[in-house]
Amino acid sequence: MHAVVSACMFSRLWADTEPVARALAHYVSSRQPPCVAVLSPPSRAARPHVHFLRCLLRPSPSHAPAAIAPPPSFGYPTDAAVASAIEDVAALVSSDIAASSNLDAQRAMAGPLLRKPFPISRLDSPAAGTPGLAAEFLPYKGSHAAYSSALASTNVNQAQKQHVVAVVQASGSGKTRLAYADGQEVRLVVIARVWKQQQTYTPAWERYDDLAKHWATVMPHLNELDCRAVSKSALAAMRLLAACHVRFVAEVLQRVQPVRPTTDASAKMQREAALRCLRNGKGDDTVGALFLQQLRRLTTVTSLAKAPGSAAPHANVSVALIDRAAVDRFCADADAQLRGLLWPGAEVAMWWDEAHALMSSPAVFEPFSLWKQLTAAPVAKLQDGFYGLTALCADLADKYRWLQSLCGTWMELTTHVDLPDISPLRGRVTSVFHASHISVDQMMETLHHYLVVDGDTEAALRPQLALLVGRPIFFFDGFMPRLWDNLRAVRPATAAALQDVLKDTAAAATAKAHERLTGVIQRMWVTKPSVLRCGLSSRSLCMQLYAALCMNGGNVKLQAGAGADALREGVLVLPLHPTMPASGGQGPTDVQLHDEPMCARVLQEIGRGQVAASGNNPSADPIFQLLGTSMTQGSIAGFGMTTSVKGDVLELAFAWYLVRYVLLNTPANGRAPTLSAALRSLSPRGFRMPGRAADECLVAAAGFSCLGAGASPAGATDLHRLCEHGAEHRVLYNVDENAGADVATLTVHRDGTPASVVMVQAKAQTAAALVECLRAASPAWQYTQEKQRKAAVTGDCFVPTAARAAFQEAATAPAATAARFSSAFRIALSVTGFRPETIAAVSALNALPEGSERSPIILCQPSERAFGKDLTAQLLASCSSGSVTSGTDDLAFLLPQAVGDVTAGKVVKEGSAAVQEALRGKP
Repeated sequence: MHAVVSACMFSRLWADTEPVARALAHYVSSRQPPCVAVLSPPSRAARPHVHFLRCLLRPSPSHAPAAIAPPPSFGYPTDAAVASAIEDVAALVSSDIAASSNLDAQRAMAGPLLRKPFPISRLDSPAAGTPGLAAEFLPYKGSHAAYSSALASTNVNQAQKQHVVAVVQASGSGKTRLAYADGQEVRLVVIARVWKQQQTYTPAWERYDDLAKHWATVMPHLNELDCRAVSKSALAAMRLLAACHVRFVAEVLQRVQPVRPTTDASAKMQREAALRCLRNGKGDDTVGALFLQQLRRLTTVTSLAKAPGSAAPHANVSVALIDRAAVDRFCADADAQLRGLLWPGAEVAMWWDEAHALMSSPAVFEPFSLWKQLTAAPVAKLQDGFYGLTALCADLADKYRWLQSLCGTWMELTTHVDLPDISPLRGRVTSVFHASHISVDQMMETLHHYLVVDGDTEAALRPQLALLVGRPIFFFDGFMPRLWDNLRAVRPATAAALQDVLKDTAAAATAKAHERLTGVIQRMWVTKPSVLRCGLSSRSLCMQLYAALCMNGGNVKLQAGAGADALREGVLVLPLHPTMPASGGQGPTDVQLHDEPMCARVLQEIGRGQVAASGNNPSADPIFQLLGTSMTQGSIAGFGMTTSVKGDVLELAFAWYLVRYVLLNTPANGRAPTLSAALRSLSPRGFRMPGRAADECLVAAAGFSCLGAGASPAGATDLHRLCEHGAEHRVLYNVDENAGADVATLTVHRDGTPASVVMVQAKAQTAAALVECLRAASPAWQYTQEKQRKAAVTGDCFVPTAARAAFQEAATAPAATAARFSSAFRIALSVTGFRPETIAAVSALNALPEGSERSPIILCQPSERAFGKDLTAQLLASCSSGSVTSGTDDLAFLLPQAVGDVTAGKVVKEGSAAVQEALRGKP
């Protein structure tokens, strides 16, 4: 049921002032969005005034779409109703400030282990008399100096024009806490929220939006001068909206602290009251009512003649226009009223929260450049509400010295405001990309600040808090409010009881953070992928981030557009420079995904689900898909949106194949898959897997790029990483080209202890040779130069390079490490495949103790069963003009050699009769 209320109905409705005023006060205290106009019958019967008022605050909907929307019809509250709502907010703010400093009262509520009183509030409490935690007033962690400095900056080229600050970061990264931090310590901050968490405009902006939609439909039918008048009215409406926020704060402060502050403490309380009155829905609703009150006084509906050529059905068009001069007087009065209450030298700052919501709103603003030239703008050139807000910010900063901050999650906030044809703020914007990153130590500092937490409790709690590291919302909004509720429910009096409360709270906060990020990433990757602003799929972005986690230790470089999209969608917080002048865009950004463990965990979980779903269809595997669609000349240095991995495609495919096989074939608490089973789908027809490959297992869980990784803790070369603790859990790729091997890992025995090195040489060439594969995949020949190899084969020793000497030392001592290298599996991976004679000879040699049994050779080639159809086809196409990999009968490389023997020129070149028999087929 919807209602349109006439003026006479209003006079009768507001006659009984007191009960109706109280009903409005009750309404503005409700957290339900004002768009809820229809209630269930019991609720309507119980609260008839509230139901009717909600109907009044919404314009009557138009059931039949029309080319020209009539001026919106609003229900306007009386002055008494607005005053009553302000009184209620002010009273709650006063009591909340007092309750937030009363330790004894809070100990009675939450137990004797409170060290200091928490900041609490009944202003947004769902149940009367039950205070909730006001988390915004918890001690700020980090520094807000960069933001505060940006607010103070001016443009020296434009007569000291005050800068506007554009604050951009991902949701939950602590943007709004900057305003609270600055407002608690330095300035009087007015929070002017544009968009609510319920995904609707705040009430005042909803009313503005109704007007803007009306204006947008009439402007195409008006002449140029009348269009300009409408555009001026739109800006006047925004100016009025801003002034209503300031007026509301002034009215609240006048009731909370009518005497002008003379001490730092009284000034601090005043700043806190300003923040508290607009921190939730009650303040927003009351500002909305105040805005309606002023619209009733300052708006007139005028009939304007339609322009020549207009298709309007009547000669005149009804247009709502706002008295700009009256709005200016209201602004000046609000400013004077507020400044008359503040401490000497006080600065006033406005914080436009979620300002990006105005982008693509109805276009009713003339471009600034045409305005200055006194040139009327065609309808096609009109700009949206965000443009209007930037014009307003410039005006308010210059005329009233209200410092201005635009806050949001869209990178366009920093780019649009600086383009000459888009913004009046050209050259007057400083971008702030500050992102609070909360650590476990900082979480514990907060807990110690308020509670008596002993050492045992801290030790038990830290592992759980580690999952909340990253954006502050996980701790300040997910953990702390729930902690306050749990403390009041349990009232712990002992350390053990408090420990239980803290651990239960941490578990719940972890689940909430997990749910939050799962919702975002699941939507982008699986349930509702979309085309991002950078032009690529959100699904592709998630796959690329997953590739970085699996194959690059979580290190990823996001290209400018992808970084902006990741930030906008709430997937990642970008570690950008805290402040910089606004520009046309940001460059690539390096991100370490593990800096936010919960984000990394959710990406891993959803990614593993996608890998598992691909099962026996590797073509559907996310990383094989990326490799298949990004293959350029056999190597990649990024996937378009990110550089998640880089290197040779064949190397990457093989390394990921091993990791993927382990992931798919390791049951929970079960035995790891064998090397033989893993490589079976890559083996050429007729090849017999060496017997030992069925006894040793793979446990690799991730790829590791040696490129740019720095020196190994175990030694100077990339291959020293095979000597590190836990090396069996990684597959090395991008190994130093001077070594020989392209890919390397370790197998393990059945008991999980390291067994043998696995070295791989990958050949995606038209003229591949087995002898080169064996040389590069054999530990004995690592870090050797061609002239050194020739010397060794002819029986001469050579002076090793520094890298060779370092590797030789690692590969020969201690005994356990030496054994892993001497028993290495040598894998020749070639796109062009192998001759049947080569396959038979290598299979026979692997079975001979005097042949390659000790260090077997395994032949592999890409297949659709292993790499998927698309990637395999592209790999084969890259070598389509080549021939089958040439074989060899050179025993210097077919037979296992000891590392030290090669350096000393003691290479085994002769084979037994059985070995010669194996080679008789001329491999």
